[in-house]
Amino acid sequence: MVDWMVEVCTSFRCYDRTWFLAVQILDKYLTLMNGKKVLKNSDVHPIGVASIYLASKYEDVIPINSFVAHEKISHKAVAQQDILKLEAEFLRLFDF
Repeated sequence: MVDWMVEVCTSFRCYDRTWFLAVQILDKYLTLMNGKKVLKNSDVHPIGVASIYLASKYEDVIPINSFVAHEKISHKAVAQQDILKLEAEFLRLFDF
């Protein structure tokens, strides 16, 4: 997942800090969810997409929007609403 996230951030010309933050968000989410929820392999891709989306909103001057995350990054595999739901779940879980 982290290798794929590097490719996405490079393709979308995100700042390096965006990638580092996205990986940190992914790692923190997986750590905090350990034991609370059983994650399947199919859950990792949406979590990675949402991590990049949230990190881009925080770091990039022109952030990736949820439609681009849905359409271009996930190739329509992750619904736009699911990305926004995961963003809200991250923020609640991180007490932001």
